[in-house]
Amino acid sequence: HAYCLVNGQKAKYVGNICMDVALIDVTDIPCKEGDSVEIFGEHLPVTTLSDVLGTIPYELLTGVSNRVKKVYVMD
Repeated sequence: HAYCLVNGQKAKYVGNICMDVALIDVTDIPCKEGDSVEIFGEHLPVTTLSDVLGTIPYELLTGVSNRVKKVYVMD
């Protein structure tokens, strides 16, 4: 029942995340290749995903592979 945000709309994950790839259902969400997807961030706290997975945010954040592009924002 986990989801990410595509153009600000909830898109449910389909299946398991494997090899740094996540499949999401974008049915009825207007989107195109290159649009941003928020897995966790400003509009979707990491705790939302960690609660669904039954873990803590630290485990998710440290489990993100080095192959995944990261953007750090300092306030």
